Amino acid sequence: MKIENNNHRLWLYAIAIFVVSVIFRLAYLAMLDIENPIRADAFKYYTLAYNMVVNGAYSVSSSEPLLASTYITPGYPLFLALFVFFSNSVNSFYMSVLVGQAVLSSLSAVFAFYISKRIMGLALSVIAAVCVALSPHLNVFTGYMLTETLFIFLFLAAILVIAIAVEKRSLLLFASAGLLLGFATLVRPALLLFPIIVLIVLFMVYGVKNSKLAAISFLLAFILVLSPWFIWKGQNEPKDEVSLFSSSIALGGYPDLIYKDPGLRGLPYREDPEYNQMAASTKAAVSIIWSRAKEQPLKYLEWYLYGKLVTFWQSEIIVGQGGVFVYPVNSSIYHKIPLAKLIHNLFLSMHFLLVLIALGYSVYFCWCQLFTAKFKMNTSSRCHVPLFLGAMSLIYFSAIHMALAPLPRYAVPLYPLVFMVACAAVYRWGTFFLKSRLG
Repeated sequence: MKIENNNHRLWLYAIAIFVVSVIFRLAYLAMLDIENPIRADAFKYYTLAYNMVVNGAYSVSSSEPLLASTYITPGYPLFLALFVFFSNSVNSFYMSVLVGQAVLSSLSAVFAFYISKRIMGLALSVIAAVCVALSPHLNVFTGYMLTETLFIFLFLAAILVIAIAVEKRSLLLFASAGLLLGFATLVRPALLLFPIIVLIVLFMVYGVKNSKLAAISFLLAFILVLSPWFIWKGQNEPKDEVSLFSSSIALGGYPDLIYKDPGLRGLPYREDPEYNQMAASTKAAVSIIWSRAKEQPLKYLEWYLYGKLVTFWQSEIIVGQGGVFVYPVNSSIYHKIPLAKLIHNLFLSMHFLLVLIALGYSVYFCWCQLFTAKFKMNTSSRCHVPLFLGAMSLIYFSAIHMALAPLPRYAVPLYPLVFMVACAAVYRWGTFFLKSRLG
C-alpha cells in the first residue's frame, strides 16, 4: 500500500511538472515574434522533410534535379516529415511543429524528474525538473525548428530506460534503450560513440560474462536503427558535398572561433579562403590547423585545452542573435513579462556556477567509479547508474567538442543533465556534511 501511495505521489509531481512546463512553453510560443523562422538550418530540415513526403527523395534541393544529400542525418527531418504529411500549409506545419516540440520538451522535464528521483531525494528531484521546465534556453529552443528539443527528449528517455533496464535486467528494455539511443544519434551524430559508456555501465554492474545478453540486445537495437542510414549514405554520398565531421573539425580549428575579424566570431569561414578545402577533407583540415598551430603554439594550446571548454559551456549563443536566442526574435515573454525576464536573468546568473559544480562533480564521481573502490555500482544502489550516465554524458560531450566545433548551442541539450548532476552534488555533499557534523 505504501508503494502504491508513493507511486501515486510521484505521478502527481510529474503531472504538475509537465503542466508548469507546457504552460510556460505555450506562453512563449503565443508571444513569439521571430523573423523568417524557416531559414538557414531550419530551411534545410524543412526541405529534406518536404522532399521525403512529397517527392520521395532525401535532398536539400528546392528544385529539380533533387540530388541526394548525406550531410544531415535523417532523425530530425523524419520528425518534421510527420508534420508535413498531416499539414495543409507551411504555416500550419510550422505551428504544429512548435506545439509538438513544446510537448516533447515538457515530457523531457518529466523524464528529468524520474531520472533525478533515482539519484537523490524528492525535493531536489523536483528542483532539477523545475529547472528544466523553466530554463530560458530550453524554452527558447522549442520556438526554433532545430534539433535540440527532439534530441533532449530522446536522449533523456534513453538514459531513463537504461537505468530501469539495469534494475529489472530486462532484455526488452535494453533493446528499447538501444532503439532510443539510435534515434537520438540520427538526430545528433556526436552521440555515435556513447554506447561504449553504456557497455561500461553493464560490465561494472553485472561483470563482463553476465552482461553479454544485455549488451547484445542493446547493441543490436542500436545498430538496427543506424544501419539503413549508413547503407543508404554509402550508396548515395555526393562527391562534391562537404563532410559534417570535417567541417566541424575545421570550425573548431579557429581560436576563439575567429579567423581575423572579431566581428565574425563564430563565422570564420566567411573570410578564410582555405575553409572550403578544410571542410571538404578531414586530412586537409588537420594539416592546415597543424601548420597554423606551429606558428602560434601557445595560442592554439590554450584554445584546445581550455578555451574550447569555456566557449562550449558559455550561456551566450555565439552564432545567432546572442543571449539565449539563435534566429532573431523581436518579441517574446522575455521581452514583455517581468516574471519571465526575472527567471531569464536568474538562470543566466546561475549558469556558470551550475556548470562548474556539475562538471566538477562529474569528474569526481566518474573517477571514483572507474578507478577507486569508493562507490560500487550494482543493482542494489540504483542511484549510481543514472548518475554515472549523466556525469559521463557531460564529460563525453565536453571531450567531443574540445576536438570539434565548441558552439554553445551544442551544449543546450545537456542542460537538463547539468541541473540534475549539480543537484546531485548538492545532495551528496550536503549529506556528507550533515553526517560528519552528527557523527
